[in-house]
Amino acid sequence: MISSTKRIGIVCIVWTLNLFVSQALAFDYQITELETLGGRESAALDINDNGHIVGYAYSPNDQHASMWVDGKIFDLGFRTANSINNNNEVVGLMASPYTAVIWRNNQITVLSNETQSEAIKINDASQVVGTSTPKGSRHWNATLWATGSSKDLSPLPNKNSIANSINKHGVIVGFSNLTENNLRHATVWTNEKVTLLEASGDIESEAKDINNNGDIVGHMQPKPDGLDYAMLWSRGEAIVLGRGSALAINDNGDIVGVAFQNQRAMMWSNGSEINLNSVIDPSLGWNLVIANAINNAGVIVGKGYIHGHWRGFVMTPKESTVQK
Repeated sequence: MISSTKRIGIVCIVWTLNLFVSQALAFDYQITELETLGGRESAALDINDNGHIVGYAYSPNDQHASMWVDGKIFDLGFRTANSINNNNEVVGLMASPYTAVIWRNNQITVLSNETQSEAIKINDASQVVGTSTPKGSRHWNATLWATGSSKDLSPLPNKNSIANSINKHGVIVGFSNLTENNLRHATVWTNEKVTLLEASGDIESEAKDINNNGDIVGHMQPKPDGLDYAMLWSRGEAIVLGRGSALAINDNGDIVGVAFQNQRAMMWSNGSEINLNSVIDPSLGWNLVIANAINNAGVIVGKGYIHGHWRGFVMTPKESTVQK
């Protein structure tokens, strides 16, 4: 049962917009295209500290959850692979109907028997979070799957909520509708407590990821201007990174995501805002659209456009060696 709800207001909204200035040097990263299963596109959604990448790739006929290891692609047997932990366990969803699944040791296990469900993130303790729609309901409920059972995290009935990420301490982040206006509010679940990172009536927000230090990233949208701003919530402060959405943060505090203006993949690191297109060789022909994840070695994965095709990519810092 939910025992308390705490609300923290946003600070530093205006002056932090110009805090991060691009200082990146060109060609700092090597980029690799992730192959498909013979179809039109691929996308990388997560990477673990072993360098294993998951997402999806198309065959000539359909979309398949995929894993890329040492440059080779593997079909995992369901629709989309959303997350991989350092034990190489993978979670995502199976289609028809959408169902949360976990893949481990080459076997797929269904996590939920609800009407619809999706597993979004898994930590190294094999705790899985996502969302499910109970039979007879029209609402999404934030859900935790652990030790063979599921737990509905929804703070209120008949209100939508989604759990997007969980760290090694079991702290969960996502969004919930807790106010009368039905806006999304970035939400943290810690044990039995629910914290709204921003509950203002005219601001919509969502937490997308949390690292093991408790730093949270996501986005907010003040309703008067209707623009999305990438956010970092850390040590009680809410910091605006720039226009767009922050999608992932590693334990070093490096953040990746997307800038919606001109649709480009972004990184925020060490006080700098970096357009990831500026740190690869432009002669390669890439347009990097979204960065979905970054591991603790600084390796980034996402999706971009190259030579007329949508492709997943992996970007490796030239000074970094990723353990396979």
